Amino acid sequence: MWYCDDLSWLDNIIRSVRGLDVDSKELLAERLGDRYRAIRAFHGTRTADLESIYQRGLAPLDPKVVQEKARQMFVSDTFPEVTAERLQEAIERCGYEKGG
Repeated sequence: MWYCDDLSWLDNIIRSVRGLDVDSKELLAERLGDRYRAIRAFHGTRTADLESIYQRGLAPLDPKVVQEKARQMFVSDTFPEVTAERLQEAIERCGYEKGG
């Protein structure tokens, strides 16, 4: 099963936009701990197939599957400005070019 808590993609965006070197996970943990004594979290999803959740439960995001869905959706005549190359560049900028 694939679980990713690698936020280097976010750190890279902050570095390129703000010029700051940060560890997003560490900063988030520090700031949440300073401000709150407890956190209540909920999970939300938008699925096309609710039956799969009943059968297999919630599955973690699989970057390879999501990338393929993005290719099927956006690299088409509907979005002529989105080429396979431009989509791949966007994926690489997010840090998931190898699916994890």
